[in-house]
Amino acid sequence: MAVPERLVAALAHLGFEKSQDGRHWQLAGTDVFLEAPGAELDADATVVEVALPSGRTARLLSHIDALLDRLAEFQSTGHQIVAQQVLVLLGHVAEDEAIDLRARAVSRRVAHALDTMSRLAAEIANGREPPESSGLHEIARAAQRAEYTRKQR
Repeated sequence: MAVPERLVAALAHLGFEKSQDGRHWQLAGTDVFLEAPGAELDADATVVEVALPSGRTARLLSHIDALLDRLAEFQSTGHQIVAQQVLVLLGHVAEDEAIDLRARAVSRRVAHALDTMSRLAAEIANGREPPESSGLHEIARAAQRAEYTRKQR
């Protein structure tokens, strides 16, 4: 996704430093990271406003929406780094968020990926070694097949 120069300039003005890939920024001297979305946001995405040290506010996507985005990317690509992001984000899902997450995963057609990666996260927490890249690609292909071979309702 091309990032508009206006956004690049605005982020630089706020103190963010752009990475080489052009989609990621870090607020200098902090642990605050920003990623430009790679696609359109869901209509039901949860966005929160936070105050920046400059006194301005920034709108941030919730961790649940970030997780749904990563699940969709993982299901499409099977990439290891995205799988790692999914596993980390799954560790931050509260019990009261799980029902909404599941319903939204169904509507975004990533429920199979959510279920499989949730099981994998639990297995890794219990000592299983993470799968190699080829295993992750197979998980993603199976999730995609499961989501897109179901009959449409």
